[in-house]
Amino acid sequence: MNISSPSEQQLLLAGYILGDLNADESQAFEQLLANDPTVQQELAQLQSSLDTVYGQEVAPPPALKASVLAAAKQSTRSSVSQRSRDNLLVATGSASTGLEPANTESTSSIDSSKAAVKFQRKILLLVSGVLAALSLYLGSQNYSLRQAVEALQAEKAALEQTENDAELVRYSLDATENATGSEQTSSVEISVNRDRLTAVLDVKGLPVLSEDQVYALWTVIPEDTPATKDAKNAILTAVFKVDEAGNQIEEIVLPSVFREQTQVEAIAVTVESADAPQDHESSPILFRQL
Repeated sequence: MNISSPSEQQLLLAGYILGDLNADESQAFEQLLANDPTVQQELAQLQSSLDTVYGQEVAPPPALKASVLAAAKQSTRSSVSQRSRDNLLVATGSASTGLEPANTESTSSIDSSKAAVKFQRKILLLVSGVLAALSLYLGSQNYSLRQAVEALQAEKAALEQTENDAELVRYSLDATENATGSEQTSSVEISVNRDRLTAVLDVKGLPVLSEDQVYALWTVIPEDTPATKDAKNAILTAVFKVDEAGNQIEEIVLPSVFREQTQVEAIAVTVESADAPQDHESSPILFRQL
């Protein structure tokens, strides 16, 4: 199918928007897109126009509605007054010229028909003007709303992409000489997001503790770092238990010292009393020097 005129091109664009192109027209449309990159812009404009016309219905403002009703009432009153004056003039003319009553009624009927036609024309003009104004108003409102929604969606996508692209630093802890046999074969990994000060703690294969014990995760910092720490220069970062298989995965909140690499010396895991894990009485079973 050859495209020989702008009108045929417009028909193809409209058919594509409405989704009713046949096989030959679809092939011609693909050829048109390949030959003329500006067609894509015309498609976007047509789609925008279609969305504006068939977009979500928006109620007119109360002030505009009141103005339309007032204008219609005023036009109706003017027509009735004009019709009464015409009838009075006809009756007066008949009395002065001596016309028969039948002729008077005929003349009055003709004049009334003319007045009715004028009234209908006025109403049509008024309604046409109001509809045009209302269409422009609703179109602008829909366009503004669509722009606002698109801007919010773009901002949301950018924020989500920023979070997804945030650099995660992963640390695997090693078993120490204090670890038991099952603790030696366990796996503890921490994925740190320094920007958000959060981390994902992923534990596999740690022994299940008794009810009066918990695992404690510690952040070890230099002695001269201005932060609240215990006598072992450690900050209690998380307290956790494991399931029957010895596994646990959870998101934890990190102390602010993680924003600077130089303010953290090590990460450690100990077994502490469930009643007072902050006492930090045990030695590390898992440790990672940073």
